[in-house]
Formats: sequence, structure tokens, C-alpha cells
Amino acid sequence: NRIFHRLQTAGISHFYLNSFHLAQKIEAAAQQLSAATTIVREPILRSSGGGVANFRNALQNKDFILHNCDIYSEEPLQTLIDFHAEQQAICTLMTVNYPLINSLHCQGGHIQKFGKPQSGNATYAGIAVFSPKIWNYM
Repeated sequence: NRIFHRLQTAGISHFYLNSFHLAQKIEAAAQQLSAATTIVREPILRSSGGGVANFRNALQNKDFILHNCDIYSEEPLQTLIDFHAEQQAICTLMTVNYPLINSLHCQGGHIQKFGKPQSGNATYAGIAVFSPKIWNYM
């Protein structure tokens, strides 16, 4: 519920939920929301990209935020959303410095390449903002 509250605070008014693992818990939490909610329960896990693809038609023409349900962050989501808009980016990832698994090589706010764990200077934190342009790559 904390994640839903933080997303609502950042102005998110419609939730598109992809459920697989712990589906009943996620769906029960969603039923308590006072926001529009669309849920797809996947019979076979399709990973993050497959989960997003479930909502392609609904998200075809708008920016959207992807927030893994097992991730919690105190970082202001509005800051990430605003940065994404300012940069006019296709995708903006929230990253953290976690040396044990850092696999992203970032420089000047851009990902230069993906590498093996412990080879980079950042780790994807499970929260991202996408523009509709992302559909050209999926």
C-alpha cells in the first residue's frame, strides 16, 4: 500500500497491474485503492517487458511509470518523472549504487553499456518512466 500511496502522491491516477507472484495479495491491495485499476493476471510469467506489453493499447499515447511491486524507495518519484520530462527521454531508469551487483556503466546521466555484476557503477532500482516512443522498440 505504501507504493500505491507514493505513486498517487506523484499524480498517478490509473494503475495497470500485472500480477503473477503473490497475485492475490497484489490484487487485494489494489481493491483498496480509490483510483482506477486495471489488472492482468499472467498465467506464465513474461517478465517486466511482457507485463508492460499487456497494457500496450491503454498506454500507447502517454508516459507511464513502471514500478516493481517488490521495490520500495524513499526517493521522490516526482523528481524522476520531472527529470524524464525535462530530458524528453524515451526511458528514464532510477538507479542506485550497489557495488555488489552494479552492472550498468553510466556517465553523464546516460547508460553507456550493460555489463556483468560488479563491473559497473550503478544498478537498476526497479523503477522507470517511459515515453510512448518505447513502443517502437518493443
